[in-house]
Amino acid sequence: MIDAHPTGDWSADACRTVARELTRSQDLGEHREGVVNVAVEMHFATYARGEAHGFPTSPQHLLAQLHSFGAILSAQKEALEDQQRFRLVGLDRLAETFAQVEAMQASLATQRTRLAQMNEEANERLQCMVHDQQAAETRREASLALQASLHEQEAAVAAQRQSVLQQLAEAEPAVLDAQAAVSNIKKQHLTELRSLANPPAPVKSTMESVCILLGHRIDGWKSVQAILRRDDFIASVVHLDTQQAVPRAVRERLTREYLSRDEYRYEIINHASKACGPLARWVMAQVHYADILERVAPLRAEVAEVEARAAHTKAEAAQAADAIAQLEASIDACKTQYAALISDIQATKSEMERVEQRVARSTRLLAGLDAERARWERGRAEFDGQVRTLVGDALLSAALVAYAGFFEQGVREALWAQWEAMLDAAHIPHRTPLSVRDWLVSADAQAAWHAHGLPSDALALDNAVIMEHCTRYPLLIDPTGDAAQYVQRRYAAQKLAVASCRDAGFVKVLESALRFGTPLLLHDAEHMDPVLLPVLKQERRRTGGRVLVRVAQQDVDCAPSFRLFLATRDPAIALPAHLFCRVQLVNFTTTRKSLQAQALQRVLRAERPDVEAQRAQVAAAQGEFQRRLAHLEHALLAALNDAQGHLLESDHVVTTLETLKAEAADVQAKAADAAALATHVQRVTDEYEPLAEAASAVYFALQDLGALRPHYQWDLAFFWRVVERVLAAPGTPRLAHLTAALFREAYTATTPSLLQEDYVVLAALLARIARDDAELDVLLAPDLPDAPYVRRVHLDRTQRADAWAAYAAGAAPEADATPLEADADADADAAADEAARLVRRAIAVRIVRPDRAGPALERALEAVLRVPLYDAPALAAIVAATPAAVPLALCSLPGHDASGRVARLARAERVTCAEVALGAPEGEAAAERALAHAARVGEWVLVQNAHLALPWLAQLAPRLAALQPHASARVLVTCELSARLPRAALRAAHVVIHEPPAGLKAALLANLRALEVRAAPPGPPERARLYFLAAVLHAVVVERMRYVPLGWSTAYEFHDVDFAAALDVIDAWTQHAAGGKAHLAPQHVPWDALRTLLQQAVYGAKLDRAPDRAMLDTLVERLFVPAAFDAAFVLAPDDARPLCAPDGTRHEHFVAWARALPEPQPVHWLLLAPDAERSVAAARTHAALARLAALREPPEIPAAHAAHAADWPAAAARRRVAAGAPADAGLAPFWAREQASARAALECVHTQLAALVAIAEGRAKRTNDAAALVHHVVHDRVPDAWRTHDAPRSLGLGAWLADLGARAVHAGTPPARAALHRLFHPRAFLTATRQAAARATGASLEQLQLAVHVGDTDAPGTYAIEDLLLDGAECTADGVRLNDGATTRVERSGEPAALPVYLDADRAVLLLRTPLPAARAFDASLAQLRAVALRAA
Repeated sequence: MIDAHPTGDWSADACRTVARELTRSQDLGEHREGVVNVAVEMHFATYARGEAHGFPTSPQHLLAQLHSFGAILSAQKEALEDQQRFRLVGLDRLAETFAQVEAMQASLATQRTRLAQMNEEANERLQCMVHDQQAAETRREASLALQASLHEQEAAVAAQRQSVLQQLAEAEPAVLDAQAAVSNIKKQHLTELRSLANPPAPVKSTMESVCILLGHRIDGWKSVQAILRRDDFIASVVHLDTQQAVPRAVRERLTREYLSRDEYRYEIINHASKACGPLARWVMAQVHYADILERVAPLRAEVAEVEARAAHTKAEAAQAADAIAQLEASIDACKTQYAALISDIQATKSEMERVEQRVARSTRLLAGLDAERARWERGRAEFDGQVRTLVGDALLSAALVAYAGFFEQGVREALWAQWEAMLDAAHIPHRTPLSVRDWLVSADAQAAWHAHGLPSDALALDNAVIMEHCTRYPLLIDPTGDAAQYVQRRYAAQKLAVASCRDAGFVKVLESALRFGTPLLLHDAEHMDPVLLPVLKQERRRTGGRVLVRVAQQDVDCAPSFRLFLATRDPAIALPAHLFCRVQLVNFTTTRKSLQAQALQRVLRAERPDVEAQRAQVAAAQGEFQRRLAHLEHALLAALNDAQGHLLESDHVVTTLETLKAEAADVQAKAADAAALATHVQRVTDEYEPLAEAASAVYFALQDLGALRPHYQWDLAFFWRVVERVLAAPGTPRLAHLTAALFREAYTATTPSLLQEDYVVLAALLARIARDDAELDVLLAPDLPDAPYVRRVHLDRTQRADAWAAYAAGAAPEADATPLEADADADADAAADEAARLVRRAIAVRIVRPDRAGPALERALEAVLRVPLYDAPALAAIVAATPAAVPLALCSLPGHDASGRVARLARAERVTCAEVALGAPEGEAAAERALAHAARVGEWVLVQNAHLALPWLAQLAPRLAALQPHASARVLVTCELSARLPRAALRAAHVVIHEPPAGLKAALLANLRALEVRAAPPGPPERARLYFLAAVLHAVVVERMRYVPLGWSTAYEFHDVDFAAALDVIDAWTQHAAGGKAHLAPQHVPWDALRTLLQQAVYGAKLDRAPDRAMLDTLVERLFVPAAFDAAFVLAPDDARPLCAPDGTRHEHFVAWARALPEPQPVHWLLLAPDAERSVAAARTHAALARLAALREPPEIPAAHAAHAADWPAAAARRRVAAGAPADAGLAPFWAREQASARAALECVHTQLAALVAIAEGRAKRTNDAAALVHHVVHDRVPDAWRTHDAPRSLGLGAWLADLGARAVHAGTPPARAALHRLFHPRAFLTATRQAAARATGASLEQLQLAVHVGDTDAPGTYAIEDLLLDGAECTADGVRLNDGATTRVERSGEPAALPVYLDADRAVLLLRTPLPAARAFDASLAQLRAVALRAA
């Protein structure tokens, strides 16, 4: 049986049983039981830490963790094994390749030896071939020379021959013609010629020349005839050899003797004899031919000689050609042999080159893969370690997914450290550090997230991991709306549906998404409908192959791909436990680092857009490079795994590997270039980083203010508007200007949303960010610590008491230089820094004039921030700066209304402003119509009393954004400040706090303005005077609230409705008294009735303390008297500056009088002591600094506080509580009770502090009580469990512990004179003394009356007390007299005056009223109004 844990959770044993069952199927090895125990410890530890944050852990969280653990463990184990398998194959392939390369290198060595031999033989053939070639070339050169000579000779012969032939060709035809003519001589002609005895001279000359040419001797004609008669005469003529038969002498003779004659012409001769004509021609031709032959004879000889030489040359050329042919044949043989050798060499070389290329390529590839190989080797070596830590890593990741989503980043980190410690204690190995997002999500998936708009900070990435791996539907806590936009972009391709839980038709959208399996995003999860519960519980059932889920009243098919996302903008969402455990909360609240990054981006975009572009480029490139490298490494492994056979035998595989490696090298080179650019960008970015850090700190400082008041809410859009205005403002030097403008604009924009009393808190928060100064921290501490400058002031006061006394006596010491400032050497460091000087001055003022600490602090903060603290922007400026889609919420204190301010502004701006009041059933519909109209036409809408329609107010901002209003449209809502106001609505709106005007003058004018718009019934004109008195009364009552506990002993709520009620009382009773008359005499005014109703009904009904009721009674009785109609009626008496009422009964008179009042108004006009402001100023400043201190974030365990807990006064006093006996035995029971109370209180304090020390030292586990104690200790607050006695609420923890120790000492040794403020039960002491006096005197308790005697006395029934102080008066010789409000000691006696006695300055505990001797001039009524009272020291 599983029993219920007191927290509503399962018991630890039940959780372990469930964990064992759900992890049974997992292979956990020796860590099975450790995993079970650690999972349960994580569950309860998260509950212990989350309880303080509103995280109600349930068994569902444990189940979600265990389911996630199983899923993560299985998935990561499978992925790890696949990766190892992949890696091992790749490494084996590389090892094979190394072996193959070694074999190829050995083969190359053998081939190199053979190649050397072949090269040597080829060289021999080449030498032989070269030798023969050289010889052939020599022969060929000689042959070519011979041939050239032969060509020259032949050319010369041809030229000469051509000349001879040309000359012969000229004469030879004539010879031949002559021979032919001779041959044709007719025989009869020749006979006739022979017969001539005395032939004619031409004939005779011709025949003689013929005979002479034939070589005959001629003696006369007879000898000629004889030759003619020869038979061979003609033949000898025809066949005459000209070269042999015609010598030069014959030619010369013939020419001289015959041919030169005039008659020796062919025509003459042929005319004389037909036979002689041809012969004459023959003679002339032969002579001419013989001459030519003679001339060409030398040429012929030369031709013959040249021809002879040419024949010889030709013979030599033939011999040379034969020799060359032989040499060429030898060369051809060598060439053939050499070519064969070269072919073998080339084949060998080609093979070697191919092998060498493969070897070199492989070597380069393998060398390039050295880094990958080493990484894969490390991965293989780390595999066992990864498997060993797999269980621990999965358990941590599952815990993160199941539990961490709700918490902000700081708590997550603390939980993670705690979970790691649990694993270490259980000896379950885990990786340190472990990045869950990198372990569970690939780089590509993360890049896709960023592409869809997911921020890059750690919180957002972890949230995305949780959303991807959670087993429940995620609920996004998304104040900025960025996460919802990311989801919309992330699932846009899957047709994500978007709806709101407040939409009437969202159920139909849900049904559709379930049926079709589309993702669904539901906004406004804080208004979750119960119809979602079956879906959230995943209550699915199978029916006939269908998967059904119940939605409303019907079953709906549920597709497996259905996903549901819930989203809310409310960071403080509080879901019922049964819903909380069914969803996976994912907190997207902005972190400091993410906001700093966003601020830096905006600053760079505005100031250095070039650097911002480069920064974005570098960031994208670096991420892309990392992803590409991962892809390439995976591709390398894939190529190695997919290769068939030997790796180097596949060129495709090797080429692929080379390509991938080259791409990887290129990526690495680009990454190096990007890194260089990143260095430049980072250098510029570092300049603006402090500004971005300050911006982030400012935003979170504003968020911290929400701890003071629930309505202090600002969303990120408001802050970005502030930043944009800062960046748009001109100024130099730029960075310093932007930094100063950031704090100035943040303060100016935020103060309208604050109560005025918190202006100083905001300024102090911003000053801490703007100035990292130890002295500023000292100034802002609620109680001044023992700091160097504090000690310096104290020391200087002892050395120069007069100078410091004169300084403290000044009216405004914060405006004057301190004695230390006058010493130039002492303050040389701060002289150049005005802010530092004013900070030191403020510290000094806090020491010597606590009442002026507030103004001094304000001056110092103004110097740090460079902005006036109380110069808030006007409403018109706020409205103008607010976007149309952002509603303005004018929040007023209860009983006040800001509608009048809006109406006046609308009139001044001349815009149309529609007014709608909520609270009635038709109000919301009217508001919706007004909103739609204003958004369309650009008018204003004033929605009043929004606090009466909180659901409508919660939806105003999203509804207004959906309307997309006109730029000039404005929506203003008025509401009362209340803790019930939706925080999400306040964050989305621009809140403007409407406070009652400060100061008597402002309050009076506000009251008088209310009279102007009030519809008063008819009445006598004297009623206006009574209205004026009511206005004064209400103004004084309200203004005195600023001086608690002097104005009133505690805070009350006085509203405008109280003033209206007072006016109604005046109306009713003046009408009744006038009885229809036109006028009402002062003595006829029903003063008693008015006073009674004002004292008991209108104002007095709210007062629950007798001194306060007495104050009100006195105030009313001083104002509502007949003398109020006198011209010089004194409203507030004072010797120097009394406040007198104006003369007259008209409203205009009173308004003019009020406007003429000086600024500021003295505090005694409120019927308080002149120094009342001084009396409460220090407390006011201390309260503001206490509120500031309360905003500090506590560390996990304040070891600095806890380690010294044993030295604190209360812990030390524990050993000194003795059981001392009192001097008066009658008070023994009381002192015994005091001692018992002291022991109990000290025991409680000491026990808890010791536990805190144990937790800080790691000897004990943190508990919820310890967490609460940590919160109180760090914030200097007293835990409620320790407040077992009355002590001032204003005390910090350290002062409270010191007070406790002093009380313990006081109780342990009962003094003769008791100190009321040292008693645990002061009222019991008074009762005990009364009982003891009754016993001592024998009187009954009813017969005893309390009497006070100042001084020493031994009278019976008298009990001494000491350390009583008197506020607002002083003891003189005549008795008690009023003073300016200072606190004095009770020293003298006189006439009695009844005064209240309070336990302390807080006036929260009224002990009694006692008579105190008073002077004769003592004004008891004024003493009541001035809150004159006794109190313990």
